Amino acid sequence: MKNNRYKIKRIYNQNRTGTLISKLLLLNQVWGVKEGMYILAVNGKELTADTDIYSLFDFTVDKQIWIAK
Repeated sequence: MKNNRYKIKRIYNQNRTGTLISKLLLLNQVWGVKEGMYILAVNGKELTADTDIYSLFDFTVDKQIWIAK
């Protein structure tokens, strides 16, 4: 967390904790998301320190996700 935003600190090489990590790995491989970047929004919903990041990924299994970086 930095500047009231979620900052990507580390991207793991393999899925260790579940679905959210899998989706972030895909972001890295396909969209060029890198460590040090900020996640500004998920599916059009602004992401700040007050937001539970996991809540924005609820019910997204097998669905396309839009992330603003």
